[in-house]
Formats: sequence, C-alpha cells, structure tokens
Amino acid sequence: AEDATADAFARAWAARAAYDPSRGDASAWLWAIARNAVTDRLRRRAHAPFALSASVAASVAATGGEHDVHGAAAARIDWQRLVAAVAALPDLDHDIVALRIGAGLGHDAVGAAVGLSAGAVAQRFHRILGRLQRAVDGADEEVRR
Repeated sequence: AEDATADAFARAWAARAAYDPSRGDASAWLWAIARNAVTDRLRRRAHAPFALSASVAASVAATGGEHDVHGAAAARIDWQRLVAAVAALPDLDHDIVALRIGAGLGHDAVGAAVGLSAGAVAQRFHRILGRLQRAVDGADEEVRR
C-alpha cells in the first residue's frame, strides 16, 4: 500500500502541469491516478508465481508434510481459482476490488475514483464478491457477467 501510494503521488507530481481544473475536481483527478497505480501494481503481481500462504505452509510443516497435504492442495487450488477469477474481471470490477480490498478504501472513495455513486459501488462490489465466491467454489459460471 505504501509503494502504491508513493507511486500515485509521484505520478501526480509528474503530471501536475497536465491537470486542468475545468475538467473536474483535483481530488477526483488524484483518485484516478491512485486507482491506476493500484491497478498497475495488482496486474504486475498477477503475473508472479504463487506459493502457498504462510499459514498453509506452516500447517503442512506442523503435520510432517503428510497429514494435511490434501487441505493444503485444496487451499492452493482455491487461491489459484480466486486469482484467475479476479484477473478475468472487467476493468471496472477489477478496479473496484483493487480499491476496496487492496487499498482499503470505502465505498465513497471508490465511487469518486471510478465515477459511480457509493451505493452503486456497494451493490456492484457485493455482486463481484458473489461471482468470485462461485468461481472459487468451482462453479462454471463466467466471471465477466
């Protein structure tokens, strides 16, 4: 989060001459830059190889690596399904997830960044989470709907 924040402010500083107050509020301009910085970071991270989380790896190690192997494998499959489902989201939905979960912003701030009302963001976010849950559960429903 700190790196994304620093990146956003560096981008804003570099583009400060291009800011046109007649096109909108400065906060909306900054939120758009922040959204793009977070999205760029998440997309770069999506291409990195994934390993088991520390808690799952510790669980496997604590049981001698045999007893909980199936649980660890299931957790990894769930994680891979989730990553694939998030990567398949349309850009707007991906941005909403990145800003709500990745940046920890509220519905109002996310709405300002993506050009939606807080209520629309809340509703859309709820629907996105449902689609992601179905994807993790193995449902064959397309995530893009």
